[in-house]
Amino acid sequence: MANATGGGTKHYGSLYTTTDYTTDVTMVNGVLTIIPTDNLFITVSGNYSISKADFDPVIMPQLSDELQLEIDTEIGEANYDYSQIHTYSDLSYKRLDGSLKVDYKISDRFNWNAEVIYISLTDDNGYVYGDETGSIYIVRSGLEFGL
Repeated sequence: MANATGGGTKHYGSLYTTTDYTTDVTMVNGVLTIIPTDNLFITVSGNYSISKADFDPVIMPQLSDELQLEIDTEIGEANYDYSQIHTYSDLSYKRLDGSLKVDYKISDRFNWNAEVIYISLTDDNGYVYGDETGSIYIVRSGLEFGL
C-alpha cells in the first residue's frame, strides 16, 4: 500500500500455518478360479475399497491486538475466516469391482475368452469434479493365438 506522500509500500509481514493431511484406505479383494475340465477355466474376482482423506482444521496464529488494530485502521477489515478451509479437500468414496471370466482352450494354439466386469463408485463427498457416483458394466470377448 503506497503511503499518502507517494513513497514506498508498507508491509505488515506474513502469516502462515501448516496442517496435516490424512488418507485412510480399507480394501478387501479376492480371486477364485475353478477348473471344471482341462479346457475350461472360470475366474471370479472382486475388490471393495473405502477411502477417506482430509486435512486437519487450519488454526492460524493470532495477531497481537496492536498489530490487528493497525491493519484494520490502515487497510480496512482484514479478518479472514479460515474455519472451513480444511473441508475443501475432503474425499470420501467407496468402490466395488467384480468380474467373471471364462477361458476355453480350443486347441494348443487357440483360446476363447469372455469377461463381464462391473465397477461401482459411490462418491460421498464430491470435490474437484463434483459427485462422481456411478457404475459401469464392461463386456468383452476374444480369441487368443499362441505360437
